[in-house]
Amino acid sequence: MSRTALDRGGTGRPLDGTRDDALRQAALELVAEIGYDRLTIDAVAARVKASKATVYRRWTSKAELVADAFACSGFKGVEAPDTGELRADLLALAERIWLDDEHVPRSAVMAGMLSAMLANPELRDALRTMSAPPAMATAIIQRAVERGDIAVPADLDTILSVIPGMCMFRLMKTGAAPDRQFFESVIDSVILPALQHPKTPTRPNGKKGRP
Repeated sequence: MSRTALDRGGTGRPLDGTRDDALRQAALELVAEIGYDRLTIDAVAARVKASKATVYRRWTSKAELVADAFACSGFKGVEAPDTGELRADLLALAERIWLDDEHVPRSAVMAGMLSAMLANPELRDALRTMSAPPAMATAIIQRAVERGDIAVPADLDTILSVIPGMCMFRLMKTGAAPDRQFFESVIDSVILPALQHPKTPTRPNGKKGRP
């Protein structure tokens, strides 16, 4: 997340949080409009009538700003859904991430970052540090395990990558943003069967199957 002057060891007063939100919003708007590669700190600052120094006091790079904005837009102050039912929790989380776009559609931001995520390791690393989505999903899975709904998943990382991976593929292939019907299909056809199906044991000869 962004760091204030005090966080960086400064002795001044804390930075204005409302200005932080305005800069994050400007960054997301520009990513959706022109893409990450064409985005500049100058353009972000100009959109909110600020200086470059104002931006750099909060974020050390364009990648850090965009990753922080992306994370805060979907997860700032949000707890993992807890309906008491695994399917409902997963669906609520997917809709919160992808469909609750009060300002800038998340699918448009993802489309604007897509090529850069493939080619820009700095952006990938910055996004990876913003761990709210996997943390929320992990909390949902852990509660389901504690309720006895499912066993402990053998490969949770792979399972948690299915929805974002399929959303990005859908964007690349069709240009269409995901919707509730899409999420229901992925959860019912892929996620829940994977969570409810135990890993097949491996025999000593390397072949899978029961001994």
